Amino acid sequence: MSTVEQIQIKFQVTINPIIDSVDEANDTESISSIQTVPIHIDTCLNTPGRFHDRSRQTTTIKLRPEWALIVSHPKFKLEYKDFIHNECGSEIDIHDDEVIYNGSFPRHVHDMKTNVILQDKTNEFMRNFAWRTFFKLEPRNIEILRMNSATVAFTRVQDNDYMVATKLHDISGFIRKLFAKNNQYSQFEQSHLKMNIPSNNNSSSSLPTKSKIIEKSYNTPVISSITSTSMYTINTPEQISMFSIDTFEDRLREYLQETFNVQVTFERTNNNNNNNEKTKGLTNCIFIKLIGQKDDIENATKDLCNLFLSIKTKIFNDKTNSNWTKIEEAIEIIQYHFKLNNLICTCQQISSTIVYIHYFNITNPQFGIDEQKIEDLIQEQFRLVTINNNQQSSKFTKDWIDLENIIHQRDDYKKNICLYKELNTIYLFGLTELVKEFYQKFQQIINKYNLQSCKITLSERQLKYLTHVAKADLIKLEKQYKSDGCDISLNRLRYNCEFIAPPDMHSKIKDSLEILTQIHETSFEIDEPGFETLVSQGLERLLTIVKSKCFLEKTIETRRIHISIPKARIANFNDEIQQTQDTSTTAKALSNMTSVNIGHSTVTILIGDLTTQAVDAIVACSSSQYLCKTIISQAGIQVQNEYNLLKASDQFPDTTSGGTLPCKKILFIPWSPNSRDPTDVKSSLSTFISTAFTLAISVGSKSIAFPAVGCGKFHFDPSIIAKYMLHETRKQLTKYKIKMNISFILLPIQQNVYDEFIKYLNQMQTVDLMVSYKNLMKKQDDQSTIAYDKKIIKITLISTNDNYLMKCKQEIIDLARIFSIKSKLTNKHDMLDWSQNTINKYYEYCLKQGVIPTLDFENVTIELIGTKDTVHEAEKYFYELTSETFKEARIHAVARNVIWSVELIPNSDQWEQYSFKLNGIIEDAFLKEYHHELPEVILAI
Repeated sequence: MSTVEQIQIKFQVTINPIIDSVDEANDTESISSIQTVPIHIDTCLNTPGRFHDRSRQTTTIKLRPEWALIVSHPKFKLEYKDFIHNECGSEIDIHDDEVIYNGSFPRHVHDMKTNVILQDKTNEFMRNFAWRTFFKLEPRNIEILRMNSATVAFTRVQDNDYMVATKLHDISGFIRKLFAKNNQYSQFEQSHLKMNIPSNNNSSSSLPTKSKIIEKSYNTPVISSITSTSMYTINTPEQISMFSIDTFEDRLREYLQETFNVQVTFERTNNNNNNNEKTKGLTNCIFIKLIGQKDDIENATKDLCNLFLSIKTKIFNDKTNSNWTKIEEAIEIIQYHFKLNNLICTCQQISSTIVYIHYFNITNPQFGIDEQKIEDLIQEQFRLVTINNNQQSSKFTKDWIDLENIIHQRDDYKKNICLYKELNTIYLFGLTELVKEFYQKFQQIINKYNLQSCKITLSERQLKYLTHVAKADLIKLEKQYKSDGCDISLNRLRYNCEFIAPPDMHSKIKDSLEILTQIHETSFEIDEPGFETLVSQGLERLLTIVKSKCFLEKTIETRRIHISIPKARIANFNDEIQQTQDTSTTAKALSNMTSVNIGHSTVTILIGDLTTQAVDAIVACSSSQYLCKTIISQAGIQVQNEYNLLKASDQFPDTTSGGTLPCKKILFIPWSPNSRDPTDVKSSLSTFISTAFTLAISVGSKSIAFPAVGCGKFHFDPSIIAKYMLHETRKQLTKYKIKMNISFILLPIQQNVYDEFIKYLNQMQTVDLMVSYKNLMKKQDDQSTIAYDKKIIKITLISTNDNYLMKCKQEIIDLARIFSIKSKLTNKHDMLDWSQNTINKYYEYCLKQGVIPTLDFENVTIELIGTKDTVHEAEKYFYELTSETFKEARIHAVARNVIWSVELIPNSDQWEQYSFKLNGIIEDAFLKEYHHELPEVILAI
């Protein structure tokens, strides 16, 4: 048997020599001219023990075209062989559409024909696959086929019509990928190949040669006494990826040359521009050309087969190995460090979630590596960190981008570190220490610009100053730091006592706010008559003065002063009588009202009606049904409803609104002593009064009107009630130390109660005659006094500039003086004839108009201080009183010698004299009417 025949039998190949020419004279040279034809051999058959043994039983079946396509794929072929071996126990050989089973079948299937068994097992295997035929594919679709040749088998039927087969669970996803940019693929798809390819014995011829080319194959040279040549094809993605390693090709060449004494060359084909009909449809592949002695080439081929069959794949995904799998530059870093560590393996990013690392099994002593080394390298040397940021400030963005650029511009970028951006998230991947270093730098930027609250406490006046005066400066400060994301709004300062800013800006912003609110203030009083009208009605004029300079606070206070009234220089009988009558009437009207001062507060005892008091709060004894009913009925339906709710829930003591009464609040407080023992009465009254003060202050009431509890139907001793109520009142006023007006309202029929209250009021403190209405006109030497409530305007100016304070204060004082004038009337001798009653009347009129008069009888002058209009009215009234005085003086003179009387009963001769004043008026009228008969009248008298 020739050597060629031995090789054909051993390797199951056919060798067809091509002889260009034969030199009959030199037989040796003609042999050397023989060229080898590339033969495609299943690399699986190169392993010992798997060659067909013709002495054993064989079973052969023909494959359908679609099945033949599937087994023509290197990966699927191996799976098919393993499946048959596991199911039946022996090996198979595959030649195009022919399958040869070498060996016997398991005993339990002996009853069946062997070809049927093999056919059924093949059919069972093929159920895991699906195939489709696509017509008129475009170049881009064909390119996708080539790119996916590792998992898809395909062949061209004719022109651009292709049959495609792959795993059943992958077919839908692959079709979507194939027509990713063209959703019209359904019009090209056919459900089964039988519709397009005839099923006859020559059906395998319809499969183009490329179905063979995608198998791992090598060429066996014709044996020569000199050299042989063989080609080993590398066409799967994982095999081809090994040649992307810089040193792998050289190391493989060196290994093959040194170990097997063969010459090695590598040839690459790029089928994108391939016009060879036989190799169309193939992806890029690599041919390893071996030249050498037959045995050396054979051994080298076997070793190559074993080497590339030992390729293993380690899979990393985003679920188990974090998110570095989606970072393309991270793959480059890993590959770079594989090279540094002299590891023959490749790292490929299959998708955004999956990375394959291909390597030779450690069983290969020349190129194999331990999988644990790959794991250790990636897990121990590299680190991935995720950094989130939500900052929007310009300064933050600049520093952030600057640091990113520093990383990008490093010489070892993509070697030791890389950066991947995704919305507001960046990923750092690389060597652990380097990633840690830059992670800390990014965190420093985040911390530097991270917005945090900073507490700052501003007084109410400082906030008012910011609101009304320095608002523009505050807005300017806000704009200055707005780009840094800061919040220095007035609302945050007022309600949260804080501002929001990066920590390194806290001190600077706080200093700026303290400068803005470093206020000073000055307070002064203005008592010019009429100025309170301007403050109440024309405040804009004041605000115009202080605008953008100072903040103005104003309060209007009422101070009771006593103005001296001079004593009249003349007096007559009529005046004395009239003055006595007037004084008696006034005393009678005011005799039931007395006030005293207790510190800054006032306590008043008066006879009147509790429901008519215009105070902040009146106190109602909730234990007295009569008093409660009276108050509620006059207060209206709203108070009635509020009271019913309190009564239903028994929530006394408590408050209601004032309803239709002049008061603002009604305090319902129970009072019911345990007994009439003075100790119990005192204790209960103390509780009653103190509770009223507590409730009143809680609702902001500063004027309270009390009834004299227990002095009505309870019939308690008025002396005890007055004593203990006034005693507790003084105690509470001393305790709270705030200005309050307290009044005790007694019924007109309770004159005896009134007297008792006055008695103990005088014992508490000497009555202040300056505020006592009862002694409104107390004579001091030759003068009386009259009480006058003078309006005092207290103004406080606030500013950060002392010059502004002084300037605005002076302008306000000058404005107040404009509203007040002082008028002086001289040589007014007529007022010397005024009676005391006339003088008092004039003072009362002036003070009512807001004019302060001063009558100087020594210098016969009148000084009037007030507004221009009110002073003018006071001057007119002076002349009116003077005219009236002259008239009364004339009547008085006329009536001196005449007495007019009236007869009480006609013809009874019982006469009653008219009063002195009426007598003068009658006589004056009589003289005007009958002045021509005056002598006769006088004679008649």
